[in-house]
Amino acid sequence: MSSTPTPPAFDDHEKGTAWTAVVGLVLLWGAFIAVAYFSTLLSLWFLATLDAGAELGPGDIMISVASGVVPLALGLIVLVCASLRQRWARWVAVVAGIGLGALGLFLLWSWSSEALQTVLMGGAALVGGILLALPTRGRWHRPRRGQPAPQPLPV
Repeated sequence: MSSTPTPPAFDDHEKGTAWTAVVGLVLLWGAFIAVAYFSTLLSLWFLATLDAGAELGPGDIMISVASGVVPLALGLIVLVCASLRQRWARWVAVVAGIGLGALGLFLLWSWSSEALQTVLMGGAALVGGILLALPTRGRWHRPRRGQPAPQPLPV
């Protein structure tokens, strides 16, 4: 058991961050930025072209904006908190990355889509979620009990 207490909501800052967590967060950030970009472009294109002849009320515009902005804002909050090493956000990012990445790749496979950008977004979210789920601490990252501590070099 450790003699120094760690805050329960944050990972241990003294041990550094594992490369898998860093790469996982980079992939999830990349997938998030790409999804936000395409979502914004599609929403603007829809409002500018497809719905040009329809009578849009303020409620319709608010619903379309909220359905596009709220998920992106929640994703941004989770990724910022996961980057700040909050455990709850890390696991929400893992579940969302793996779930949405696998769902996206399954839908692309079932539609036989060859859109490289969307395949890369789904793959980045899936791989990023898996890498972020790998343990950064635990029995695999501690020295073995029977292994002697390293001795300092003689001066």
